[in-house]
Amino acid sequence: MTPTVWRNDQAVATILGLKRGSGAFSRWPPIIESVRAYGALRDDDVKARSATLTQLQARIKTWRDNQVSKTTIVKNTDLVSQKRTALSDLDDLIASEWAEIRQPQPTASLPTLSFTSAFPPSITTTTTPKSMATVASIPMTTAASPPMLVSTSKPMPVSASKPIPVSASKPIPVSTTKPMAVGTTKPMAVGTTKPMAMGATRPIAVAKPTARRIVTEGELPLARQQSFQNRAAVAPVPVSDAQQKAFGTLQVNVHFTKGAYLPGIFNTGLQPGEQQGIGEPETGAVDTHNVYVVSGSVGATTSAVSGEAGGHPVVVISTQTPTSRDPNYKGGAYYYSGVAPPVRTAPTTTGSTFSFLLPLGPSSAAGLSAFLTRVLGMPVTSQEAETLVRAKLRSVFPLYFH
Repeated sequence: MTPTVWRNDQAVATILGLKRGSGAFSRWPPIIESVRAYGALRDDDVKARSATLTQLQARIKTWRDNQVSKTTIVKNTDLVSQKRTALSDLDDLIASEWAEIRQPQPTASLPTLSFTSAFPPSITTTTTPKSMATVASIPMTTAASPPMLVSTSKPMPVSASKPIPVSASKPIPVSTTKPMAVGTTKPMAVGTTKPMAMGATRPIAVAKPTARRIVTEGELPLARQQSFQNRAAVAPVPVSDAQQKAFGTLQVNVHFTKGAYLPGIFNTGLQPGEQQGIGEPETGAVDTHNVYVVSGSVGATTSAVSGEAGGHPVVVISTQTPTSRDPNYKGGAYYYSGVAPPVRTAPTTTGSTFSFLLPLGPSSAAGLSAFLTRVLGMPVTSQEAETLVRAKLRSVFPLYFH
């Protein structure tokens, strides 16, 4: 994730589309300002990106703190609920930005250039240029040209840092009058006592700028992917009147949670007390016995729960009515005793209550199909199952399912 991707992200578009509150000192405009500022930055300006993200998170905290203040009067609860949900999505996007900023930069591969050196064969040499961060150790190869004549004159030492390339078939003139003969029986010193191989090629490392790796959608946290998926449109398929009527006898509710909890819920379903939620009415203590849901029948309750719990919906489907009403709220909130396992386990279990995320993966779709076929007493395909569920959710929770 980078500013380039940020400015085209749906979560950012949602934030920018929400208007400020009616108060004279609304905390929303500074958030808009920081969101826009981050999208205008260069991808490689890591320092500015870090500073802007820090500022944005501070402004989000200020807005949230103000919303729970006893002196704050909320006139438009629907708008506040939309903002809370949008900020939950933005939290995941910000986390992805920090992950991309803090990741180590990969080492770029270095191309090699070679030149020919005429020295005796079968020697391995090591070159360590000062500008390189790595050391290349490459075996030398022997040229197929015939050996050259030996000069009786004293060989000239060659600097280790600038070896003189010598053709295997033609001597190099050192001056305009006397050529320098290079032989095969007496090696030339190259800064050490080891001779170099004839016809060898020596790599020359050329520095190459490294580009920051872009984090792909598939590498984003699962919670971030789920926030995209919940907004994705799924084409419905025709369902029969009998299927719709039978499906109407089931309980379809929603549990709201934080995006960071979604991977665990996907793996194990809803487990009472697994993570800190809203908690008990008086103490806020974790309830280790019940799974809490909202029915969507009271809009104010749905808005309050989604804002307090995290704004990410988990669907809970059951043949049973909830155990009791949630005392935290005046209506529209309930709880089930026990767990709500993943719906993909329905083909192998006989439970009455299951949970799942949308859109359905293949195993979850198969599980929901098996569950509905069993409890409705009629065949229901995976596509029909998702169509029935989404139609119900869109009618009761239009803000969260489209």
